[in-house]
Amino acid sequence: GDTIIYELVVENIGDANASGVEITETVPANTQFDASNSTAGWNCSDIAEGSTCTFDVDTYRSNTEFAPADSAETIEFAVTVLTVEAGTATIDNAASVNDNGLRGDDPTPANNTDTESDNFTGVPDLAVTKDDQIDDGVLTNEIITYEISYENIGVKGASGVVLTETVPAETVFDVDESDPAWVCTPDGTAGSTCEFVVGTLEPGESGDVVFAVEVLGFYPDDLLQVENTVSIVDDGANGV
Repeated sequence: GDTIIYELVVENIGDANASGVEITETVPANTQFDASNSTAGWNCSDIAEGSTCTFDVDTYRSNTEFAPADSAETIEFAVTVLTVEAGTATIDNAASVNDNGLRGDDPTPANNTDTESDNFTGVPDLAVTKDDQIDDGVLTNEIITYEISYENIGVKGASGVVLTETVPAETVFDVDESDPAWVCTPDGTAGSTCEFVVGTLEPGESGDVVFAVEVLGFYPDDLLQVENTVSIVDDGANGV
């Protein structure tokens, strides 16, 4: 959601006037062009990342040639940062300027291009909820089915995402009623730790899994309160 405003300073350091001067930009990955914060006059094929944008400096200067003695022109090119994939560390931008070559080739074309990299400081924000749809206690031998929903509500992708469950007291993990990717250690008995590997979770991406247990034993009035907690973590490679 942040806005990056690039200030492009264009000047003629040669010994002849330049005409047909044009700046070329490419909308950086993980951003979109922001016309409202840019100098008026940009012409973009689209606002999306990867789109090419050009700026006619001659028109901006009322169609006058750009003389070596003229002051530099500062043109602003703005983009809005969108959500980014896991592993993204920087927002990279490159701009170039050229003329129509009527006064000869540019003797130092290397300084016609400049690049800028900004560190991306956004982080993943993982969220998890669960629902067993049980309002009161449960009965002996009853199957409790926990519907677990998870999501990355941050602005940067997360990697190494894992859900962790602990098999509640007086229950046993029910492999038949659970999603098959759960792995329980040391086994599925009470107190065992069970993990579900999600992997990479991009911004806005979500999912649902089922974790089920069977209630064991005999209790007064055959009624039992079962407590259960789920957690979600990533590997921290994309910020914490």
